[in-house]
This record gives sequence, structure tokens and C-alpha cells, in this order.
Amino acid sequence: MTSPNNTAAGLTTTYPYATSPEVARVQCGECGGWARTDAAGKGLAVGEILHSKRCDGRPQIPAVAVLAAVVAEREAQADLRRFAARVRRTGSAQGRDADVLECVRLGLLSQSEAMNTDD
Repeated sequence: MTSPNNTAAGLTTTYPYATSPEVARVQCGECGGWARTDAAGKGLAVGEILHSKRCDGRPQIPAVAVLAAVVAEREAQADLRRFAARVRRTGSAQGRDADVLECVRLGLLSQSEAMNTDD
């Protein structure tokens, strides 16, 4: 049974599995990448679409988009923690003044440690 239903901009949702009518297939309109909503691919979240490298929009279903935002935030925090540790260890900020300011704001570096860096 195929009944298209647009869930988000650039995505088409169909229900093509006769044995599992509650399982949807979500497909990107730009690159044709698709995913089932009941299974995850290797290294992907459930329902996450693996897009072509030429796909500019890379839309995802809302649940996956929220999860991706959380993961991106965690990775950004981890990058700042590693950067702060390197600044403490080497004393060099490597011209990343905005990151030094963010580390001080988050309490990862003290003002003293931030001022004692060589650019």
C-alpha cells in the first residue's frame, strides 16, 4: 500500500510494506536517499536518511533532526574541552580568540589562563 504523505519539506513518506502497515519509508526528494522508520542503518539513528554527498538540503524527520542537534552540541562541547586542555598544556591559543572567550564563559578556562596564552 503506497499512500504518500509529506512529513517535512523535501521528504516523502510512504507506507509500502503490506506485512507491516505501520512502518513508513521516508525518502529525500532531492537525492533519493531513504530509510525505514523501524530500523537503523549502520552508524545511523532509527529513521535517519543517509543522503548522497551531492544532496544540499539533507532533510531528516523531526525526531532525527532533534537527535542530530543534541549530538552536534555534545561534539562542540567536547571540542571546547579538548581545546581548553591544550591551551592549559601548551599556552598557545593558535589564533582561536573566539574559542578562548567561549571557554572562559563556560568555565573551562580561567581568566588568568586565557590571558597567559601566546597567539
